[in-house]
Amino acid sequence: MKKENVLRKINGIMFRNWKNLLLIITFDVLFVLLISNLRFIQISIDNIFFPLFVNKTAKLMYSITYVIFELFLVIFTYSFFKFIVMGFIQKSFKKSEFNLKGFFYFFKLNLIIIMPLIILFVLVLNLIIKYFNNLLSVGGIDPFKFVFIVLAIGILFFVLFIYFYTFINILHFSFLKEQKIKRLIKSSLLRSWKLNFYGVYWENSKIVFMFAIFMLIIHFFAKSFVFNNFSLYVKNFGTYRAFIYWMISLVAYFLLLLNRFIFYVNVFGYSKMIEK
Repeated sequence: MKKENVLRKINGIMFRNWKNLLLIITFDVLFVLLISNLRFIQISIDNIFFPLFVNKTAKLMYSITYVIFELFLVIFTYSFFKFIVMGFIQKSFKKSEFNLKGFFYFFKLNLIIIMPLIILFVLVLNLIIKYFNNLLSVGGIDPFKFVFIVLAIGILFFVLFIYFYTFINILHFSFLKEQKIKRLIKSSLLRSWKLNFYGVYWENSKIVFMFAIFMLIIHFFAKSFVFNNFSLYVKNFGTYRAFIYWMISLVAYFLLLLNRFIFYVNVFGYSKMIEK
């Protein structure tokens, strides 16, 4: 079956099972709201407990313990909501009873994989920042060399992001049929090198391209008829900027939704999931 037909069928399954889709969106919104409020919870906890520690060693130990606790809490929250979302995606393709059986194994899997990745990312980022600070402190850096280094680091981070995003999605959806962690990690690592799992990004790029064309048309219309003088530009710019922000956010979220369904189909197989 052609990939275009597969993609069309995946979209059909997504929207035909609109109740599951609505539940997925609801839990995603709840997750964002909860994560965005964790900062306020952190500030409240710090205001209560941090003044109780009088020496630097105790404050340092508290800070380290709290960072670990916060990472643990974020991964637990992410695991809980991702597990629920995966359950509703599975229900879109086949009849299954939703339950939280296996959740703690899923949480353990994410602790093993995601926490080291976060720690490694923070350490590497600190090393990069220190490297640039050292370059600037010794008399600056050649602009062309600076642009080359920034571009090289940016490309490297982008490639690594694509790889780990793919690997984690393969790992998560494979968990629905294999819950032995060692075997699951090994098989997901092997599958993450298969090119068919990266076809999703070609589909993403086509959607982004069409969206960019649409936004250019909107911008041309706005510039010609809405912002045709400076006073109207000043008056409506805030609304226009908000419109652009929400349109980008909606398209980005649609890509996230679509990618989840595509990864599910890639993991379980086109013939089993689509041709029915």
